[in-house]
Amino acid sequence: MGAVKDLVDLVTQLSSSIEDRKFAGELREIQGMIGSIQSEQAESHEKSLALMTENAELKKTINALEDEIHTLKNQETPETSNNSFEKLPEEAEQMLVEFASARDGVISNSVIQKLGLSHAKGEYFYDLLETRNYVEIGSLIMNQGAFIIATAPGREYLVEYDLI
Repeated sequence: MGAVKDLVDLVTQLSSSIEDRKFAGELREIQGMIGSIQSEQAESHEKSLALMTENAELKKTINALEDEIHTLKNQETPETSNNSFEKLPEEAEQMLVEFASARDGVISNSVIQKLGLSHAKGEYFYDLLETRNYVEIGSLIMNQGAFIIATAPGREYLVEYDLI
């Protein structure tokens, strides 16, 4: 910007010292163009400062949102937590005890029958245990089905509620 000011000063000196009006008029036109360039430069500088301020505010917002996302991802809810100890229905607890007590696992249908539950109700309780990650398939044996075992969170639940 200093070079533009020097140029304006030089043009001003020339226009005042020249006696030829035509040449002085052209120099005034140049001086007007330089003034216009200076105005545009000042506007660009102001816009640049405004954009930098907006950019800094957006970065702060992004950081705050990323922190919030991180916090929300790390929060455990009853639906997503492996260690959610929300109380299970009694039948589901009985099923979990059976799965945890069997050394190599037990077939879910035999547990459902042993507890005298309908197939639909037994499957509901099994799904509930599986959703909470309290049980998993231990092994599959042809013509017999899947052997279900209690997981660490499932056993932890049983200990927490003093069921085993």
